[in-house]
Amino acid sequence: MNDLAFSIGEFDRETGYRPLNIPDGPHADVVYFVLNGNRVKIGTTANLRNRVRALSLPSSNVIAVVPGGRSREAELHAALSHLRVGRTEWFAFDPSVADLINHWHAQAMLARRHARFNVFTAPMPTGAQK
Repeated sequence: MNDLAFSIGEFDRETGYRPLNIPDGPHADVVYFVLNGNRVKIGTTANLRNRVRALSLPSSNVIAVVPGGRSREAELHAALSHLRVGRTEWFAFDPSVADLINHWHAQAMLARRHARFNVFTAPMPTGAQK
């Protein structure tokens, strides 16, 4: 499987890790990545289902969800600023974004194998953040 295919939704079936298991209501703050064409929106929310609806996109466009709030979002925006589209929260979806998402997916799969990790209720284990 190539890196791009993995980053946009072909996840490990053994662990059941899928960022698409979005709660129906409020949850802990998360930073989300939503793919739309060749762009990805990086934002934060405490109700991802409502946020995705507000963007008029299907939940299947959510390609990554990581623990964190506004400060984590700001760090990611700064790190990927060279890919920013105008003055928006949209970024070009290129290999560096796919690599970052793949790293988180791998960490989440490891966490799920060893514990009942849920990105919507618990912070990433120490050392698992990039």
